Amino acid sequence: MGIGGGEIFLIMLFVLIFFGADKIPEIARGLGKGISEFKKAADDIKAEINNSTGGIRNDLEDIKSNIINGASDVKDEVQQVQTNVSDTVTTDEASFDIYKEVRDLKEPPQPSKDAPDNTVKPR
Repeated sequence: MGIGGGEIFLIMLFVLIFFGADKIPEIARGLGKGISEFKKAADDIKAEINNSTGGIRNDLEDIKSNIINGASDVKDEVQQVQTNVSDTVTTDEASFDIYKEVRDLKEPPQPSKDAPDNTVKPR
């Protein structure tokens, strides 16, 4: 789909016949100026877009940084809560074990209903 050598030769021949040898340098200078002005305008537009989006890019970087810092803070708080809950559960289990031991010391074991009655009855 590109232009081949034969096609370029045919176009150059057409330009030479249509404009003549005297006008070709003027046409080339005009095309060169037009192309350079087009490139300059395109570069100006790119620079303007980059300048315009520079503030937005900085804002997005700040937001990203804030989110990362906030997530880190939340993670630290969750770990602290997990530690506190784990400590509380361990303390509660130890307290319950102590409670059972004290209860067992205060209350003598109750005989079961099926156990024989070994008490001495007065006569």
